[in-house]
Amino acid sequence: MDVLAGGRLWNIDTDLTVTGPLGGVLGQASGSKTWVDPLIGASGDVALGNGFGLHGEADVGGFGVGADIDWQVQGTLQYRYSDTVTLEAGYRYLAVDYNNDGFVYDVAMQGPIIGARFRF
Repeated sequence: MDVLAGGRLWNIDTDLTVTGPLGGVLGQASGSKTWVDPLIGASGDVALGNGFGLHGEADVGGFGVGADIDWQVQGTLQYRYSDTVTLEAGYRYLAVDYNNDGFVYDVAMQGPIIGARFRF
C-alpha cells in the first residue's frame, strides 16, 4: 500500500459554433481554463500469481484551492510481461467540480483504461 500526495493539472479548451437551419453561423464562443488541484490518496497491489496482479487507486483533491473537489477511483488487472514492463487494463472513474469567475466545469468521466508501466 502506498500513500499518494501531489497535484492534478487540468487544462480545458472549449470552442462552440452555433449554426442555423440553412448552415449559416449564428454565433461562436470559446474559452479555456488551466488550474492545479492538490491531491492525496492511496494505491495498492495484490499479486495473483503467474505474473498477474490487481492494482487499485483512489485519490481526492481540490479542497477549494482549484476545484471545489476532484476525485478518482480506478482498478486494473495487471500482467507483468518482464522485469521492466507491466501491462494493465481496467476501469476508471474521474469527477471534478470547478467553478471560478463564471467558468463552470462539473463533469464525471468513466470508462475502460489500458496502459503499460515501464521500470528503469
